[in-house]
Amino acid sequence: MPSGIFAGKLKHLFDEISDICEQHKPDTAAVETVFHARNSHSALQLGQARGVILLGLINHHCEIFEYTALQVKSAITGYGRAEKGQLKRMVELLLGAQFPNSKYDLTDALGLAVTHAHVSGFLSRLRS
Repeated sequence: MPSGIFAGKLKHLFDEISDICEQHKPDTAAVETVFHARNSHSALQLGQARGVILLGLINHHCEIFEYTALQVKSAITGYGRAEKGQLKRMVELLLGAQFPNSKYDLTDALGLAVTHAHVSGFLSRLRS
């Protein structure tokens, strides 16, 4: 992919994150920590996209919490090596909703949100 096209995608990603933050005014955000990629080119692009997302969140004063896929899977399924289908099913059960035609990206993101909700609730109880 030519760098100009990818740069345009990064700008679009930044603009979308900024629009979401301006519309919903979140004070916190949960982001998955990436610790591996299939190849170096993918890792570089993923890192650039992640940096754009983090910058957009920081610019809108969001406190950022990061979780690994292992932490999310452990929190949702009780097993850090759970498969994506298992995570999807547990997210559906926890939220009382079905996502039959969705890609795993949706249930991965919802799993991240549920994990953060549980962890942040636990941390706030510890501080009380």
